Amino acid sequence: TVHDGPDGVLRGGWYDAGDFLKANLPIGFTTTFLAWGALEFGEGYHRLGLIDTLFSHLDFAVDYIVKCWNPDREELVAQVGDPKQEHPHWVSPEVLEEMREQDGTVPERLVYSLNKWRPGTEISCEFAAALCATALAGRQWGRISVDEFSKRIILAKTLYQFGERKPRTYIDLVPETAEFYNSTDYNDEIAWAALWIYKATNETKYLDAAVQLLPKITPPLPEHTISWDDKKYGVYALLLDEAKDEALRGRALRWAQHTMHHWMHIVPK
Repeated sequence: TVHDGPDGVLRGGWYDAGDFLKANLPIGFTTTFLAWGALEFGEGYHRLGLIDTLFSHLDFAVDYIVKCWNPDREELVAQVGDPKQEHPHWVSPEVLEEMREQDGTVPERLVYSLNKWRPGTEISCEFAAALCATALAGRQWGRISVDEFSKRIILAKTLYQFGERKPRTYIDLVPETAEFYNSTDYNDEIAWAALWIYKATNETKYLDAAVQLLPKITPPLPEHTISWDDKKYGVYALLLDEAKDEALRGRALRWAQHTMHHWMHIVPK
């Protein structure tokens, strides 16, 4: 789908599944998680000869994320494609383009955007986390320049500010996606983004912002896990890595031990 957006400016990104919906909340989460894997387990990718492939995917995703955010206008693309229009068409991208261009059986793809008058929190904060995580992974593996690292962090901060300033679930603005990628809360995304920015910058105001949200982010139920919707697991895992305060680390550690006990000894094998 090379014609997404005005003059094709939104080409790129990943499709939802066998159809052609580009849902930016799971795209952002997938990018963050892949980059986190590069940070924690990059040596494994390297030994398997897959480190270049991994960073090729990360760079592809970052390129799309950057296209979706205009910091000057404070405009963020939340989604490309109407889910109900996209799901009936399970064909290759080339065939979809031919159907659109030759017989008009496929309508032009809708672009759903957020802005300072219609703000939404989850996607902007997830994109902020993704930019920080990819910047850190790229620096660790010598894949990005100092200038590119700084550029991503600056963009991440603007995305975080956009989402945190007037918190509101993006589903209010893009109700068409509620059936497919609904959001149950946005506080976890704010804390998640703040911790990734802190990890990349060591600016304590971001750690403080995440800690202040903990009362709103109750420890997740142990039978759940991290997902594109729920980042509580990630918040506590990052706190365990990044927090210097022993009481805070102890809180995160107790939760982690409780969760590991549940998965190792209670969940049916």
